[in-house]
Amino acid sequence: MEQQKNIHWFPGHMKKALNEISEKIKLIDLVIEILDARAPFSTHNKYLDSLTQNKSKLVIFNKIDIANEQKLNEYIKNSEIIGEQNYILSSIKDASFYSKLLAKLNYFYNLINEKNVKKGLKPQPIKILVCGIPNVGKSSLINFLSKKSSAGVENKPGFTKGQKWIRVSEKYYFLDTPGILPSNYEDKNYARNVALLGSIKQDILPNSELCEYALNYIKENLYLEFKNYYKLDCDISGETDNNILIELICKKRGFLQQNSQFDIERCELTILNDFKNGLIGKIFLDA
Repeated sequence: MEQQKNIHWFPGHMKKALNEISEKIKLIDLVIEILDARAPFSTHNKYLDSLTQNKSKLVIFNKIDIANEQKLNEYIKNSEIIGEQNYILSSIKDASFYSKLLAKLNYFYNLINEKNVKKGLKPQPIKILVCGIPNVGKSSLINFLSKKSSAGVENKPGFTKGQKWIRVSEKYYFLDTPGILPSNYEDKNYARNVALLGSIKQDILPNSELCEYALNYIKENLYLEFKNYYKLDCDISGETDNNILIELICKKRGFLQQNSQFDIERCELTILNDFKNGLIGKIFLDA
């Protein structure tokens, strides 16, 4: 597979956010990093490690409902990133996740306040940094815990532009941060993975290139699901050329331009959105 080097994507607000995290890190008691369960390695920002390496850490694998959980568990077992750290599998649709999260937070609250209690002091609220790349669910997590719209939420990469402290309870203060991507991706496949998940704006990598990449993954991992989802009842196989697959979907969906030519661009965008939203099947891109 082609691997081109150095995809750059680092808007000014991300650089500013890194600087602000560096300034505030001494105040932080606990770091929560949210990763996309469909590509945890690709969505891990190694640059944050150097800023937060001496802090207690909790890793949340979000969007588990549309990820291949078996492959994710294999990744966690063998991952150098996760190691012995605490982690939780997360889905907005799974109510039990939040009770598990609160149990973890209470554990850290008691652990961090142990010294205060021994000194006869009252426990103090702990300050929690929530970080991750764009569109992994940071603000949604805080909003749910606070049960009010304290942090703005929108399903677009780069929506949270600044940082702010949010008091969730008498025990916890959260610092919500903008999504921060690495300043560049040395391996273009990692950038493609992040783009397929909706964490890089679509104009960074062409839809045609991303669709080609997605279709190659689908043919290897989700071919029958793909064929069933688009109701492709003709005789095709996993070796079928991607251009033919796109034309077949255009015919099935009626994606035609005014001159009766196939609307390839519309079809590519449809495939990318269906892939991202888990409609074709559950995925794991870091295999």
